[in-house]
Amino acid sequence: MRLNLLVLIGVATTLTACRMTEQEKQTYLKESHEKHSTPEIQQLKGKIANLKKKRSVAIETAREYALENAKGLDESKHSYIRHNTPHIYQSIMLTGEAHYYDIPVGEDKRDLSIDELERWDRMQTIMVWYPPAEKDPVTVVATSKHDLSWFEPFKIVRERLYVPKSDEEEARVEARDFAMQELLYLQDKPRAQNMVRFENPLIATTSYKLNLKETDHYSDLDRKQQYVLDRQKLKQSSFIWATDNEKEKVVVSGVWYTTKQILGKRKITDKSAEPEIRFLSNWIPIKAQITSDDELNNFLVK
Repeated sequence: MRLNLLVLIGVATTLTACRMTEQEKQTYLKESHEKHSTPEIQQLKGKIANLKKKRSVAIETAREYALENAKGLDESKHSYIRHNTPHIYQSIMLTGEAHYYDIPVGEDKRDLSIDELERWDRMQTIMVWYPPAEKDPVTVVATSKHDLSWFEPFKIVRERLYVPKSDEEEARVEARDFAMQELLYLQDKPRAQNMVRFENPLIATTSYKLNLKETDHYSDLDRKQQYVLDRQKLKQSSFIWATDNEKEKVVVSGVWYTTKQILGKRKITDKSAEPEIRFLSNWIPIKAQITSDDELNNFLVK
């Protein structure tokens, strides 16, 4: 729906800005419709619609469970739960790769690839409502798959649970620690060191030449994990801090990937956004440096 609205707005703006004949307008509209009706676009729309449907079903199931089992809530709190979307968090319990018996009877592909098997990861999923003027939130604890299908609530918790850091926050902490470990000469620049410690960096897409295979992170993986990591489509992002020198920056660069297969540890992901969005997930620091603005600009992807 949102994608269609953006397309229509773009078409209307273009037609307003340009003086076209009626025939040119019709030709333009036909070409624009064909462009946005390709099988790939339709498949993407279908996938997004399917994810939203599963999400809506899971939320409604959690809502009904909360209204039936949460004790001590007055009608105003019930109304809040009925009409508000909960915060959603997930943590991995069982990996699909290790548990073929979780795949429903009738599935054609038993010899699934690693990427496909990730769809069957069993998750602990919690949905949390924070009613106003209520000391304790209402938390529905359940199990589900990554995409919130197979959602099965089994417990109500009436206390504040620890909410894990997002992927971006975790990457920022790792970048800061990596800078402190690698740039030991920052100890001779206490002001610059404190700026890295206590100020939030800028995040930018960069194009440095990075070799993941030379890192401790890579060498600590076993051969199977290295094989999985080699198959990921890596993206590069850098954290950039100002220093006490206006023309210099501290830059920590690394790579990340958005697959749900996580190596070495399992993270909890905030699922308030769409499931496929995982900015800076699994970010791995590779290079830390102090560089000039001019040099940095050569590697910024604009």
